[in-house]
Amino acid sequence: MKKTLTLILLLPLFSLAQKDSICVLKGHINGLGNKKLIFSRLIDDPRFVMHSDHVRAHHDNFTYVVKLSEPTEFTFYYHKKKTKHKAGVFHWGGQIFLQNGNLTLTGLFDSLDKAVLKGSPLNDELLAEEREVNDLYDRLLKAEQKKDTSVKYLNKEQFQPVIEYINQYIRSHPSSYLSATLLYDHYGYDVQPQVSGQLLKVLDERIQASVPGRVFKKRLDIAMKTDVGKQSIDVTLPDMDGKPISLSSLRGKVTLLDFWASWCGPCRMENPNLVKAYKKYHEKGFEIYSVSLDVKKEAWKNAVAKDSLTWTHVSDLKGWKSDAAQLYGIKAIPSNVLIDRNGVVLAKNLREEELEKKLREIFK
Repeated sequence: MKKTLTLILLLPLFSLAQKDSICVLKGHINGLGNKKLIFSRLIDDPRFVMHSDHVRAHHDNFTYVVKLSEPTEFTFYYHKKKTKHKAGVFHWGGQIFLQNGNLTLTGLFDSLDKAVLKGSPLNDELLAEEREVNDLYDRLLKAEQKKDTSVKYLNKEQFQPVIEYINQYIRSHPSSYLSATLLYDHYGYDVQPQVSGQLLKVLDERIQASVPGRVFKKRLDIAMKTDVGKQSIDVTLPDMDGKPISLSSLRGKVTLLDFWASWCGPCRMENPNLVKAYKKYHEKGFEIYSVSLDVKKEAWKNAVAKDSLTWTHVSDLKGWKSDAAQLYGIKAIPSNVLIDRNGVVLAKNLREEELEKKLREIFK
């Protein structure tokens, strides 16, 4: 009897301990109705790097229960896919940091990105960092607009103070999970090993061992193999006729290894710049080896024809699982690697006037 009574008295404590060891997010979003919200997070898995949970609401209310091994950044949003008779609907919520414990999320469905999360100290840290970044960006943009009223956004050089602020934040917060997330978010797709490698080293071992820290380290290792000054990795892929063509077959030419896809809007917007550069420098020894991350051959062929892309085109039609993309650690497109006549990497991710400037230096 005493054992039974003791167990009954301890049940509330066990329940509380269980709640503390999991994240219980209770939400009320006016206008959400019975729709589903999607919560996505980075995971360390060789098959994919994002995991998504679909959470059904009931009369604007929902409860999302997830066990977290560490404080974790999530993106949350609503997405209803386009059908034959109805247009798609998308409501972006943005980034939030969830951690184990009892949390609340409140807001309006029509302005989901303004929803307020309470109960997560790390999310408060994220919001403070975002405010500083946004304020800095606005000040820099206004300064440029005073010089030129037509400026609508900062270019890469003008944006550099924002990058340096983020870098300094990481350096000065080595024990924060936010620092690992910032490192991954800002360098995970354009690794820049010389900069990001040093930033990774300043993080505490516990933070380096976090999910974003581990995933970023894997991308850094790949990027180091294809960094500027390294010998390019050879790839061989089939062209539209199924004939295998190797990157090394263009040795002796200055070659742009270009990653793109027919469905990629920014890639299609960049294509006219490649056409212009190819016409200007091809006779001087410039080549392009374009790797498409398409999965449908017809869409790939049509895009090449429509955009008047007259250089070498190859694809294994594996999408993001393309052998070449895996070797070069490509996680976003458009991406490119400029290779010299001897197969050595000269530069990465040159776009618009940056590519023209580099080619002008080479072929002067």
